[in-house]
Amino acid sequence: MTRVPVGPVSGRDDEGRATVAVVPPGRGSRRSRALAAVLAVSARILADVVPLGPVPLGGLRLGLSVAGRLDLARGTRVARDRTGPVPGRWVVPPGTGDSPHVLYYLHGGGFVMGSSASHIDVAARIARAAGVPAFLPDYRRAPEAPFPAAPDDVRAGFDHLRIRGYAARDIVIAGDSAGGHLAYGLVVELDREGADLPAGVALVSPWLDLWLRTGWEREAARRDPFLSVKFADRARRAYAPDGDPADPRLDLLAATPGSHWPPFFVQGGETEAITGDTQALEEALAAAGVPHELQIWPGQVHVWHAFHPLVPEAAAAARHLGHFVRDALARGADPS
Repeated sequence: MTRVPVGPVSGRDDEGRATVAVVPPGRGSRRSRALAAVLAVSARILADVVPLGPVPLGGLRLGLSVAGRLDLARGTRVARDRTGPVPGRWVVPPGTGDSPHVLYYLHGGGFVMGSSASHIDVAARIARAAGVPAFLPDYRRAPEAPFPAAPDDVRAGFDHLRIRGYAARDIVIAGDSAGGHLAYGLVVELDREGADLPAGVALVSPWLDLWLRTGWEREAARRDPFLSVKFADRARRAYAPDGDPADPRLDLLAATPGSHWPPFFVQGGETEAITGDTQALEEALAAAGVPHELQIWPGQVHVWHAFHPLVPEAAAAARHLGHFVRDALARGADPS
């Protein structure tokens, strides 16, 4: 079993910004390489051809919801919450119920799949490492509810956490894949309105360029073993069928971060077709002087965190995320 370091893994430049880290060095564990090979001849081929009709999409959604809690740690409480404008689930690892902080986790799934149920395990591992509970909103999905339903719901869920008594500095926003797009978009929107920003932002394999401009290029040069660019393109058309590529809520890479933004922590898999998104984000954050760290994990597929315990890197990456969440909340509580 490959041992993966946990804790600080990258240096700092003269201005205190984190440098890009490859974690861990090498090609990835033997099990992660085997997983990528299996996915390339199974899930990837299926995703290339599956239509987004009601029947196949319903089956995919159901399967993900069932798989999302197969490895839930003992003692973790999961509770549905329909008290706010957007329903969701609270995921409360042991010992975190009295925490004054919360992880606001936005699930991925290409805007057409995924739910608070499908990402219980992933959110629980991060929340446990951070020592906080997590809230996962069930934002509306396409094609039933296209853009801007999802970002509207994500904002409404954040505002409801504030109404419940959480200050912005008590919240870390996180998201994977399409959820990463929604998480980053929420920060951009809050900043544009002059609203209080969260204590930190954690993104996993974020899909930021919905038009996949660098994704198609990387796919042509090296086939992604898991993420189907064709499927992502179909999902984007379902999500924003009349979307303007210049719409600031869609074209997030055109946003200009502010030096006052909270710290960012971004993880991406080396095999992903959309690693260009993470690199473009890192460049923008660095240019603005935003504290950040980008980790590129060798041999890992899109959101490999969901494949725990098949690959050892899944749990290790979640620990890194949890440590970032804990540190960001500590800095938010004592900004001095």
